[in-house]
Amino acid sequence: MKSELGIARCGLACCLCSENVYCGGCHLGECSDAERCENRRCSEEKQLKYCFLCEKDCRKGILSKIKPYGFTLFAKRYGVKALLNCLEENERNGVIYHRCGVFGDYDDFDDVEELIRFIQTGKRSNEMFRDLIRKKKQLPMEECIRILKTEKRGVLSVIGDNQYPYGMPMNHWYNEENGKIYFHCGKVGHRLDALKKDNKVSFCTYDEGYQNPGEWALNIKSVIVFGRMAIVDDLDTVIDITTKLSYKFTQDAAYIQKEIEGFAKNTLLLELTPEHICGKLVEES
Repeated sequence: MKSELGIARCGLACCLCSENVYCGGCHLGECSDAERCENRRCSEEKQLKYCFLCEKDCRKGILSKIKPYGFTLFAKRYGVKALLNCLEENERNGVIYHRCGVFGDYDDFDDVEELIRFIQTGKRSNEMFRDLIRKKKQLPMEECIRILKTEKRGVLSVIGDNQYPYGMPMNHWYNEENGKIYFHCGKVGHRLDALKKDNKVSFCTYDEGYQNPGEWALNIKSVIVFGRMAIVDDLDTVIDITTKLSYKFTQDAAYIQKEIEGFAKNTLLLELTPEHICGKLVEES
């Protein structure tokens, strides 16, 4: 991977392109398609370095194809650095950008969210996680993210002592910038011991539900996240995230500041990187 070539304006990975080994990449104007590239022309006219910096959800030009659109959407959500890091890790694990001509492992997708998950994990969901059986009840990804953002608590499950599942209610904060979910905890305990042995976790949250007129049953939207957990002990990060989490519960700035000053030094963050997110609507009757 030639990291210095980076990502093209349209999202394609110049750093992994095998079409021309002597090309200096999109941003030097050396791409063989530079003169006829609609996306290059448009972004230059708008004085934007990348298509994902545009406020529009654009599908014109090469963005009509799922790979550049998916790469662009990933960069819009998580940043170019995160995209490059994922591509580099996937390459080390055997994911090929160009296998036959310009087609490779990132091309055979029909769903852009599935492609984004593949960029994050290097594996397809059907290789790691089960499909939802009642697909008519499945929530769109945008609704899953909304629930993760707005709900205040859920159940975090780890692989505990003697391989027994260990689930516990936890407050959480969803970071829109990197797509990760954060929790806070103390510096000792069953949960931390379990994570040090195995960082695979699941997290489930659900909304308050609603009743249709004349019916007793609740209709509840739930989301489950599978992923890997990292332990974060950087104090500045702990203060930043726990402050944002606190504002989900109260707007009392003085109270939040007092709590941070009193407990931040004895607090750790748990950072969940999702590998699979699935949501569904359930009627309780």
